[in-house]
Parts: sequence; C-alpha cells; structure tokens
Amino acid sequence: MSVAGTLVAICGNCMIGTGQTLQKAALDGSKRTFAADKKRGTHALLPTGRRVVSGTLPSDSGPRQLHRRGSEGSELKYSGKPARSPQVSTPVLEPPPRYKSPMWLLGMFLATCGELANWSALTIFDITPAIVAPLGIVSVVVGTFLGGRVLGEPVGPRQRMGVLWIGGGVFAILLSVPQTALVRSPDKIARIVEILDPRFSLYVTICLSLSIFLVWMAFIVGYERAEIFCLIVAVYGGVTVVSSKSLAYAPSPTTATFLVISLALQEVFRQQALSRFSLTQFQPLLYACHNTISVLSSSIVFDELKDATHWETARFLAGFIVGLGLVVHGIRRLQSEDVAAVGSEKEKTVMPTSSWFSRRASIYLNADRPAAKLSED
Repeated sequence: MSVAGTLVAICGNCMIGTGQTLQKAALDGSKRTFAADKKRGTHALLPTGRRVVSGTLPSDSGPRQLHRRGSEGSELKYSGKPARSPQVSTPVLEPPPRYKSPMWLLGMFLATCGELANWSALTIFDITPAIVAPLGIVSVVVGTFLGGRVLGEPVGPRQRMGVLWIGGGVFAILLSVPQTALVRSPDKIARIVEILDPRFSLYVTICLSLSIFLVWMAFIVGYERAEIFCLIVAVYGGVTVVSSKSLAYAPSPTTATFLVISLALQEVFRQQALSRFSLTQFQPLLYACHNTISVLSSSIVFDELKDATHWETARFLAGFIVGLGLVVHGIRRLQSEDVAAVGSEKEKTVMPTSSWFSRRASIYLNADRPAAKLSED
C-alpha cells in the first residue's frame, strides 16, 4: 500500500510540474503576441465597422481636421481645415484572457490532477506527510528541466545548485519532525479537538494579517519580487494544509469554508506569479516556502511537540534553523543566476524564446483576432 501511494504521489508531482510548464508557455505566448501588436501599432475593429489605426490620430493643435467619408466601414480621412477634437478615440490593446488558451486549460487540468493525486496519497493510501511533502521536489525537478528545454529559460550551474540547496534544506526540516507527531492516539485526538478552535482562529487571523501586508507590498508599494509572491501563495497554502488536517479531527462548515477560500486565493496568486517570473525561479522558491510554513504551522496549531522528548524538540529546532539557512542560501544562488542572465534589466516581461509550446500558444491566443492591414493617409 505504501509503495502504491508513493508512486501515486510521484506521478502527481510530475503532473504538477508539467501543468505549470504548460501554463507558463501559454502566458509567455500571450505576452509575446501583445508586445508584438503594440510594436506594430495594430488597429482595432470598432463596433460600427470603422477602422482606427492605433497611434495615428492627429492632436487637437494640429493643422488638420478629422472627417468621416463614405458609408459605414470606410476609412477615416484628414483634411486641411482647422483641427477639432477627434470623435473616435484610439483603442487600447489588451492581452486576451488566459482561459481562452487550450494549452493553459490543459496545464490547469494537469496541475489539478496532480494535487488530487497528492491528496489521495495522504488519505486513501494513508501515506504520512513526512513522505509526501519531500516528494514535491519531483515537481521542482520536472519544472526546471522543462523550463530550460521547452520554455528556453536560462538554467545555469548556479541555478541547478540553488535547487539542490533548497531541496536539501527542505529535507532537513522534514526529517527533523518528531515521529510522535505522526502518531494518532485517542488521547492525542481528544486533546487536539479541545485546543483546536482557539488555535485555528488565531492562526487564520495571523495568516490573514500577513497576507494583507504582503499583498500591499506587492501591488500598492510595487515591491514585486518572486519571494513576496511565493510567501503569499505559501501562506494560503499553509491555511489549506491546516484546514484539511482540522477537518480530519473536527469537521465543521467554518473550517471547510476557510479551506475553499484558501484554495481559490492560492491559485489566484500562483497565476499572478507565473505571469511575472520564470518557472525555474518561482517553483523552487514556492516549494521551499510552502513546506517550511506548512511544517511550522502544523507543529504549532496541532501541538505536535507536546509528546516529544527534549532531544526530539532540540533536534526539530536545530533542523529547522539549519534547513532554513540552506533554503536561504539556495534562494540567493537562484537570484544571482537570474541577475547574470538578464544583465542590468530590472524586469523581464517577455521571454526571448522560440519554443514550439510558446509558438502554439501565440497561435491559439490570436485565433479569434480580426485580420487587417495598417492604413494611413
């Protein structure tokens, strides 16, 4: 049973890594198409049928006046009369929604199936979290490999070593968890049920306050860094893990509501991060933040160190500190690799890759756009 559950978890993490790669390819294709349209000045088709060329309307102070000539569908002409305010505004191009891309939908489906596989390994196959959580490194390896080979993202020696450092740090944290935390005795269940409500409420309040601060830093202050977005996703991921575990001890509608809300917010900010950062940078950071916050939250909320000996408690604290140091060191190596890859650029919005996946994404996202030519008199 444990072998089958382990295989299910491995397959699930492979699907997660592949699904996130497909989503990233679709988002890159959308960005590339949008940037190309803005550079060409592609016109938009107005509801009345008249065409307007982006960036070609004269200003109010110019010597010419805008006139309509002919019937509906005819082009706009300019005369030499005194200028008036133009009656048609220049359209603003916007990238197409991601849900219109079949590639993005396929990636979302694979990632969801992978999460369900991990959940079934924990519940149906009764695999301990100490085994399932470290297997998340499989999705990181798959994402790093596909990110370099398929998406064309830079994967250098320092970045590969950064992934290894992060994986080693997470393993050190998980291996230091006391074995008594994995035992479910009747006395332990009764004690957890007694202390669960106040601790769970306090934990959700702290996570909500922290997430509001991080969202303010990212979207209001403009401090858009991969670490901030990974922390936001990891905080909601911690609420998801604690809520799922709480339902196993004391099911309640309130806990189920928090579970659904945290799952939705976790996916929303994950998509925001995928559209801003490279997969080889975001996925290892998310793996480290999610596992670290989940282990620490579970230990505090469910009082998992209560039955541990002094030696096990000291080992957990030492392993947590050492593992966190390894994770921070790995993150710095990832950042140094990204700085070397992009040079002096502050933000990399469009990936310079010509991979098959990204080209197909551009074709799908442009399928419903009207074809037209630029015209200027």
